[in-house]
Amino acid sequence: LHYPLRRQRQMCIRDRLKRAEISALLPLDYLRLIWSVSLGYIFFSEMPPAGLWLGAALILGASTYIGIRQSMKKKAELNTNSNISI
Repeated sequence: LHYPLRRQRQMCIRDRLKRAEISALLPLDYLRLIWSVSLGYIFFSEMPPAGLWLGAALILGASTYIGIRQSMKKKAELNTNSNISI
């Protein structure tokens, strides 16, 4: 039962990585962490350890920084290319 679902998920991930930039998609991939913690708490009454929260904050901060930096870099490239006259 799980094999077809895993295969389908992997195919979807592969397709979305082909169509979009990785820097835009990977922060969304970290939503799995939020879902895992939430579902673990709801169904199993598990409280995640403090290290998980620290790691999640680090991942969120780093991915946000990378996303903003990539966006600024892309805007700068567009401005540079649009200022070139022939």
